[in-house]
Amino acid sequence: MSAAQPTEIKITIGGAVDTGSTGEVDNALRTLGLDDGDRRWVWFLEDLTPGVTALPLLSAGVIVRLRLNPRNNAPDEADSAIKLRPARRSQLLPPWHGPHQDDDGKYRIEADWAGRKRVLAASCVADVPPEHVPVPYEQATGDSGDDAGRWSPEAAFSSAQHDFLRTCTRLPVALGGLTCLGPVQARRWKNISLHLPRGTGKEVVAERWTVGELDFLELSVRVDAGGDARAAQTGFEAAVRAAGLHFPEEQETKTRRVLQYLADRVTTDQDPQRAHPGGPG
Repeated sequence: MSAAQPTEIKITIGGAVDTGSTGEVDNALRTLGLDDGDRRWVWFLEDLTPGVTALPLLSAGVIVRLRLNPRNNAPDEADSAIKLRPARRSQLLPPWHGPHQDDDGKYRIEADWAGRKRVLAASCVADVPPEHVPVPYEQATGDSGDDAGRWSPEAAFSSAQHDFLRTCTRLPVALGGLTCLGPVQARRWKNISLHLPRGTGKEVVAERWTVGELDFLELSVRVDAGGDARAAQTGFEAAVRAAGLHFPEEQETKTRRVLQYLADRVTTDQDPQRAHPGGPG
């Protein structure tokens, strides 16, 4: 069965540290021969207003994300993203009905598959200066992070991203009223060595997310539009199992679990590095 758009197929290994997932993830890294990887820091913005639906943006299929990519021998890089997942074709109004790229960023539409969960995702990503995203707490202050979060979320998102959010969600969102959650520590590896059947995909990517009690390793592969995504998923999952790695049949995206965990830590006031509201302090 060929897909009308590219498909990203994901497999998540691990979960909560107290269930032994750190051992699972570390074992997977050893099995795949992965070293330190490229460092990343990830934040999410969500509305934590008391008395409303929990995670209202995520519940409406809206993900607001910031990411910092530190470089050892080059300037740091950063980007911001507005993603709709799950997205409906009928909500992607012009000019957001097809993928494109310009000076304001990159917009893509792709299928997002994790186990039996198969949805459409639309994302608008823009490069931003590193100073326009929160910095890791230890970089910001050297200790507790009390001065972190003194930044403007409006400056971290482009006019095109604002337009995408307004046009395709009809969801009023003042970015300055959102709470910045994170950071999540991430490591990323490309070109993972797995014996993939022909047609499964061009490249396997691995990304580890660690925050508090959560520890995940996500393996992913992309299938071009017109490719056989079902056969690719079957082959990808078989190759991961053949490598001796185990993962649950019922897959849940790491984004939802991490967002819920971070929001719970803030609302119960148990986070020693409590996230700061977006906007200047």
